This record gives sequence, C-alpha cells and structure tokens, in this order.
Amino acid sequence: TLGSGTDTEKFNYAAFHYLNLLQQYERIRNVDVEVANKIFTHQGFEPKTKFVEFLKLYLTSAETVNFGSGHAAARRINQFVNEKTRGLIRKIVSSNDFDHLTRLVLINVIYFKADWKYKFDRQDTGRMDFTLLDNSIIQHRRGMRTTANFRSGRSRELNARVLELPYANENFNMYILIPENNNLQSLNRLAASFDMSKVENSLRSSFRSSTEVTMPAFDISFKIDLKKILKQMGTTSMFNPRNGDFGVKYRIFDYDEAYIKKYDLTAP
Repeated sequence: TLGSGTDTEKFNYAAFHYLNLLQQYERIRNVDVEVANKIFTHQGFEPKTKFVEFLKLYLTSAETVNFGSGHAAARRINQFVNEKTRGLIRKIVSSNDFDHLTRLVLINVIYFKADWKYKFDRQDTGRMDFTLLDNSIIQHRRGMRTTANFRSGRSRELNARVLELPYANENFNMYILIPENNNLQSLNRLAASFDMSKVENSLRSSFRSSTEVTMPAFDISFKIDLKKILKQMGTTSMFNPRNGDFGVKYRIFDYDEAYIKKYDLTAP
C-alpha cells in the first residue's frame, strides 16, 4: 500500500487480515509455514518508536547494521534469511546491493514444507530416462515415480493438461501443467497466460483416478525486479527521489528524502 494512494480505512482493513493470515499459518496442521519479515536500517538512521512498536504487532522487528561495511551487512542479512528458510536460501543479497545512499533494507521470507499425501516410493526414486523437446532421451540423476488416485484434466483455454498433486493437508496442492504441443513456444505461452481459475475449471468435473506419475526431481531459482511491476500497479511515489516523502509521510523515519531504489523478489 505504500506509495499507492491507499486510504487509511483500506490500509487498516488489509493490515488486519494480514495479521490474521500470519496467525492462521501458526495453526496449520501437517504443514510447516513460516512468514518472516525484518527491517534492517543503517546505523544512525533509526525508525520511529511508534513504528517499531507497530512492527512487533505484526511479529517482526527492526535491526541496525552498517551498510558502509557492505560485506558485514550482507553477511548478517543472509544469516537471517538462511535461518528462516532452514538453509534453502543461503544468499539473498551481496555487498554490491548497497551503496553510500542505502539506509534501509526490507526482507520478507516465506518458508513452506509439507509431506505429499501420496508419497513417491523411495524404491522407485533414482536414475530415470526422460524425453526432451527434440525427442532425445537423457538420463536424469533423480527421477520419481508413484501411482495413486490423482485429479487430472485438460484445459482448452490454456491448451494444456493439468495434474493436481495434493499435500497431506489438502488445503495445499501443487499443480503440474503440460502444454498440449510439446515445444518451447507453447510452454512460454502457457506461462504468460497462466490463470488459476482456468486450472480450477479444468479439474471441477474431474474424478480421482489411478494415475502413474513419473517426474524428475528439480530445483527452481529466480530473481525478479519488482520495481517495474509495482509501478504498473500504481505504487509509484515511494520510488521517486524527487518526492522525498517516504520517511516522514509513511511515519517510518524523522528524515526527509527517503525513497526505495530497488525492490527484488528472489526464490531458491
């Protein structure tokens, strides 16, 4: 909501439900979910006392570091992220991410771990052959196979097949989408046109049936610059150095001329 022109009533409404969501995560069974937030501020650039108290309400806090010592600041931030993600994300920032103007870094971490409802058989986990787009066959070092009653379907809107892989807590699922046309262009179009409501529509009339699933174990990592995306969503003033209103206007600091220079999303 910062810099988007959201009025106080809407902000309070969103803040209340965000706090409620954090509390619900702590009560979820069969799933380990942790949402961790922290503000790292430069030495001598302390947030207002009321703002620090407000952070405690939302289960977070502020910590002072010296951004003038980029390596030490990066080490401390990466240590925090590494602890909260159980070692999944060991590095989220580097010393090059800070300069002489850096006064604040906001870190948001989401950790999720859960067991599958239908677990992959360890005896069927190992080297397996898979076919690539050019029909060549490669052997993946770690393939997985299981047979269980899964929901699956076809989406005409997405031009793809859909498979639902439920976790032990069925409020959480992974969805695998495979384009009908086995080529990179179709995969890119599917990624660009992805819509969860279309996935749900494809499975609405689907019954669970015995399905053999064979898939490679995989890791995904990416980094996205959210600055452009947030500007498109209407959040603009907090990125504008000419406004100089981020610190005082949003009741965070007693200093003028504070603005956000970078806003990145990183996943392991």
